[in-house]
Amino acid sequence: MNTKKRFSYLRPILYIGGLNVLALGTVLFTCGKLGVSALVSVPQVLSLFLPVTLGQATTLTFVIFVLIELCLLHKIEWQTAPMSINGTSFSKHSF
Repeated sequence: MNTKKRFSYLRPILYIGGLNVLALGTVLFTCGKLGVSALVSVPQVLSLFLPVTLGQATTLTFVIFVLIELCLLHKIEWQTAPMSINGTSFSKHSF
């Protein structure tokens, strides 16, 4: 199997697994009465008002954050310009 195809299947599986580990850590901190961070406060409030667990709300919130990030990155076209100090160019082809 091609290495590129193998990584295309592995990446989403690792991401979903990472989200579940993050959600589990959030739930353990909350159950231990250690508090929540500012980032986890949104799923905490959602889990209080909606019929979902804190882990489900955390996973759903972070998936939404990633989708928003993907939408923003596709609309921004990154352009690079060569650096210059005192008229001296530091690009690759300045030799």
